[in-house]
Amino acid sequence: MRVYVAAPWIHREAADEAARKLENAGHTITHKWWAHEGGLGGYLENDPDRETKLRGHAQDDFRGAASAEALILLSSAKSEGKATEQGIALAKGIPIIAVGKRGEFSNIFHYLHNYRWVASVEEAIDELGRI
Repeated sequence: MRVYVAAPWIHREAADEAARKLENAGHTITHKWWAHEGGLGGYLENDPDRETKLRGHAQDDFRGAASAEALILLSSAKSEGKATEQGIALAKGIPIIAVGKRGEFSNIFHYLHNYRWVASVEEAIDELGRI
């Protein structure tokens, strides 16, 4: 299954670890956003290509989320990026398997039926088999 992993930038190592587990289980990651350099702060303000690079990363992230058959959400901290990726999944009717505790980060959308909540990445992998 084609899967997008959404997580806060500050927890990108956890996203990479989750992706490896998903790949080992036979799934394909649609876009490894954590592999590109630096996030918003990764480019100097005076870099003449800063906006172009950031726009390209945003487009890649958008395509990755939009082309997934499921989104794995690592709900470990607030993050505007992962909130946007969830919005893309919700708009496209893509199932969201959230690893964490519903309500911990006060997102009203977490109560929609698109979400399935589990306690671990391993449980998320099991849940993918039910989609």
